[in-house]
Amino acid sequence: MLTAGQAALLNNTIATQLDAVGKGIMPQSNNNRESEAWDYFIGTKIEKFGKAMRDKARKKAIKVGVLFDHEKAPMPPGTDEVVFAGDVITINCTVKAGAESVDGRAFYNAVLAARIIDAADLPVFKQLFDNATKVNRGAHTFAAELTV
Repeated sequence: MLTAGQAALLNNTIATQLDAVGKGIMPQSNNNRESEAWDYFIGTKIEKFGKAMRDKARKKAIKVGVLFDHEKAPMPPGTDEVVFAGDVITINCTVKAGAESVDGRAFYNAVLAARIIDAADLPVFKQLFDNATKVNRGAHTFAAELTV
């Protein structure tokens, strides 16, 4: 088991090493904002490679029993428990309640198909449905790549 100081030092070392990635290797540029774009590019690469590394490690961890397969055997909402306790790493699993959603278009079509609304009330129902329907902001994806 690590001391709090050892854990802080390890976390700081990892953060320092990640912060150093890409430093000193950026090609020369005449654009005074290029270094910020470079840092963003490096951050996206760390995120991409980190996600791939985590996904690979997750599969191995499930295979050897460090983690359970939460897709095949999910725990109930409200769960908050340690699933692995080693000498260096402890892994906790917290399960939040799933978001509830209604497929508005399917509900609308089901109401129409069930014929529970008089034909004279359909325009009002459609207007109420349309007023209650909102379109969320579209996802924004920024892809940083080397300019070739």
